[in-house]
Amino acid sequence: SSSDWSSDVCSSDLNYLVMKQLKSLSAFLMSLLLMVSCSNTDKDDLEIKPIAASGEISSFFDKHLPAQSSTPASDFSFGDKSECMIINSMDEFRRSVSSQIDKLPAIDFTKNTLVLGQARMSDPGFSFKKQSVTINDDTLTIHLKFEKNKGATPTVVTYFYYWGLYEKLPEKPTDVDLNIG
Repeated sequence: SSSDWSSDVCSSDLNYLVMKQLKSLSAFLMSLLLMVSCSNTDKDDLEIKPIAASGEISSFFDKHLPAQSSTPASDFSFGDKSECMIINSMDEFRRSVSSQIDKLPAIDFTKNTLVLGQARMSDPGFSFKKQSVTINDDTLTIHLKFEKNKGATPTVVTYFYYWGLYEKLPEKPTDVDLNIG
């Protein structure tokens, strides 16, 4: 034969080693890609949105909680600063409202959590757009999104109110993330 037997053996060994290395590299890159795609989940995928509330619950808040006001809402136990209440029982709900309100809507607190709050802002020229919750290792973060209305508005303290019914949230310290766009 015109070819050298040793070069044939080395050549086939080399092809085998290259293929083995390529397979190992390919497996490594695939596992790396999987780890990156799992850890870089879009933030919106992690946010929990409020669930649809019954007509009774919605009517209660339509009647007793204004969208905004120049004074704290008198039907609730808010002070004069921004506050957020995470309510997980009828007792907590009862303590959050004025004694003038005798009937509260039925909420199943074994399955749900009520988020209720006011945002104190120095300008009435905003509209409340949406809310959501992010659960971190050690905190709940309530995300509130407001948008600036067009046109001039006076500079006056304004209280904006929000509420949302969520599937049961864990009891953790709470932060509020106010996003004004």
